[in-house]
Amino acid sequence: MYSKDDMYFTSIETYTEGELKTYSEATLKLYYQWILKLQTEEKSIVYQIYDNMVKEYGYRSVKEAALNH
Repeated sequence: MYSKDDMYFTSIETYTEGELKTYSEATLKLYYQWILKLQTEEKSIVYQIYDNMVKEYGYRSVKEAALNH
């Protein structure tokens, strides 16, 4: 299912496509390898992104951040 862009909303697909177009070929290859690794490990890319983000804010995990927010 894809979202639809309009004059007030840019879909996540459009945003992601635009962002990926700024990446070098080397970065895209590394990103693809990371996605494949996550799939093999049955891990969620969204969870991994949130986990990294909350660690930048000083939390040890998404769970800790949720409990303290």
